[in-house]
Amino acid sequence: MKKYIEKIKKLRVDNKLKQSDVAKALNISTSCYSNYEQGIRELPLEVFINICNLYKISANYLLDIEYD
Repeated sequence: MKKYIEKIKKLRVDNKLKQSDVAKALNISTSCYSNYEQGIRELPLEVFINICNLYKISANYLLDIEYD
């Protein structure tokens, strides 16, 4: 499982949002967002970037990239 899948769910839960809230903010359907969060569908780059903007996080955080 890709780490970003776990992280987008944790971000949503930590921010006390429903899947429908996030889907609306991303301008996609709730079922589409649910598929991303479950790892059923690959997260498109545009949506990935929009999630980063929504939560004000870096792509590195979602991808679990750290530099020494």
